[in-house]
Amino acid sequence: MMTPFTVRDYGAFPLLLVGNSFTCTQLIEKGADMKAKDNYKWTPLHHAAWKGEKDTAVILLYKGAEVNAKGDLGRTPLHYAAWKGHTDVVEILLYNGADVWAEDSRGKTPVDYIRQEKAPAVI
Repeated sequence: MMTPFTVRDYGAFPLLLVGNSFTCTQLIEKGADMKAKDNYKWTPLHHAAWKGEKDTAVILLYKGAEVNAKGDLGRTPLHYAAWKGHTDVVEILLYNGADVWAEDSRGKTPVDYIRQEKAPAVI
């Protein structure tokens, strides 16, 4: 069971591991930091985008997560959702203002990852 003490001590990490919207909501209500980053500078929204966790992404965005936060390679959650072909998460991120032309450290945009992964359904 998460207590305010453990949420404070572990910051975003419980949010990084969460896989369902109910638990995500409870952790946020207990004080988990949605803007904290892991060793790769990924936010909980990066992890939700990578895993295709649509409901978790919606909650994080509703609660104020930064849609264009960049990880250590300059990639945003949209880069990862596009790369993995998670069309529902891509749509949510775009609706919430994700920058489709944001460049990562290699100069690639989310559109480049869609093309690279041959995921035309995302387009």
